[in-house]
Amino acid sequence: MDNIYCHTLYVDGDYLWVGTLDGFNIIDLNDFSIKNMNKLLAKNNISVKLGGAIFKDSKGVYWLGSSTKDGLIRFDHKNNSLKLFKYNEFENSISDNAILSINEDTKGNLWFGTKSGLNKYDRETEKFILYSIEDGLSNNTIYSVMPFNDDIWISTNSGINCLQFKDNQLINVRKYLNGVEYSSNSFFETSSGEFILGGIDGLYIINPATVEHSLYTPMLQFDSFIVNGNKVNNINNTSLKYKDNFISIKLFTTAYNNVQNINFYYRINNDKWILMDNNEITFSNLADNKYNIDFIAKNSNGNNSEMKSISFNVNPPFWRSKVATFIYFSLVCIIVIYLYLRISSMRDAIKLRNNQLEKEKSEKINFLRKILS
Repeated sequence: MDNIYCHTLYVDGDYLWVGTLDGFNIIDLNDFSIKNMNKLLAKNNISVKLGGAIFKDSKGVYWLGSSTKDGLIRFDHKNNSLKLFKYNEFENSISDNAILSINEDTKGNLWFGTKSGLNKYDRETEKFILYSIEDGLSNNTIYSVMPFNDDIWISTNSGINCLQFKDNQLINVRKYLNGVEYSSNSFFETSSGEFILGGIDGLYIINPATVEHSLYTPMLQFDSFIVNGNKVNNINNTSLKYKDNFISIKLFTTAYNNVQNINFYYRINNDKWILMDNNEITFSNLADNKYNIDFIAKNSNGNNSEMKSISFNVNPPFWRSKVATFIYFSLVCIIVIYLYLRISSMRDAIKLRNNQLEKEKSEKINFLRKILS
């Protein structure tokens, strides 16, 4: 082999595939001869710095992933054809060029775990469908992919997820062992169907067939309210000052034994539902307005709690308040009345002066007539 550092191993009958620092090698377990895949890759202008995930699908095609940023390789050994898949922001491409895990489900769909989410491959269109934290995953770093019946189990940088599908649509994500960080390609499925996963602090064994599917519907409650760093009893149906616009709301459910599988959602003024990172949400710099915020909790089986809601007003600053508006209006009225009276007074004074001048003029004329006569 070009390099003695072995990063990944994949047993394929009498052959052992090895991912190394220089790419991929194939060892014949009968005579221990070695075939160097890197020469074939180089002929096709493909370079792999660190050989990662290796997988042979049901059609006999090999899929080779780079653990760095060199992309995904499809290798058909029947005709020695190669194709490189890399991330492209303008196409439905694979979401990341670092491929951490590969597997195939019972329907023949290929799944690729990357550092930027889970990818499902469409063989006909050669396009990828991405599932990420925006779809409810715990983390976007997918270390292993484990199909089980119609579900897809994954280990991530922050726990284990089980993705449930119906009619090819993701309908739910169950979460287990939140916060546990797993390792790339450290996965084995036993003959009894158990998943053995390697984490940074040891091995984890999970049996997907016997994992408890709780039918319990969570009951959602408000735990605490904090306004500008101060804990308050309640903010429902209250009016807050303009400066009191930094609000934290903490929730809890009665599903204590299954809290890792609870997702919390909120919406503001009947807008779309938004997944919360955890059971606490903070709203900052709220504009003066009336707010109605709804919350629900959803467990691993998709059962929703009853909706909890709060309503409150954030008052405008004084200079935009109704009182200020009334004062502004009153000042304008006073100024208008003052100007009107001032102009009327000036008009009367001018009229009076004009009358006086006319009278004086008339008197002078009469006086001159008397003298001349």
